[in-house]
Amino acid sequence: DILEDNTALFCPMIDARRMEVYMAMFDISGNRLENDQALVIENTSFAELLNRQRIIFFGSGAVKCRDVLSHNNSYFIDNVYPSAAAMANLSLRSYRDKRFEDIAYFEPFYLKDFITTTRRKNVLNMPVKH
Repeated sequence: DILEDNTALFCPMIDARRMEVYMAMFDISGNRLENDQALVIENTSFAELLNRQRIIFFGSGAVKCRDVLSHNNSYFIDNVYPSAAAMANLSLRSYRDKRFEDIAYFEPFYLKDFITTTRRKNVLNMPVKH
């Protein structure tokens, strides 16, 4: 069974539109192997890793990657989506270890630059202010 493979990697993906996903990579123990990143998925994505070991993809981003990542070591699990609820144990561990963020100086980490655009179509037929 794929879930009993101790060398398999886990890759949660969140759909970032078009063929882009937000992803990270973890080993069986939950150790982060790849930092969070935005990645445009191509048929060569993860090729080097997939040639060496199995990767289990899941989440809303994995759904659209199934046909593109068709390597024999690619496995997809349906209906498993990353959730903030899974952070409870990590949060509790940080609390017990007295690891806190100084929110006065905390800066959010964005995977991509935020770019604003002007709406193309005025669906309410109201004047657009610039």
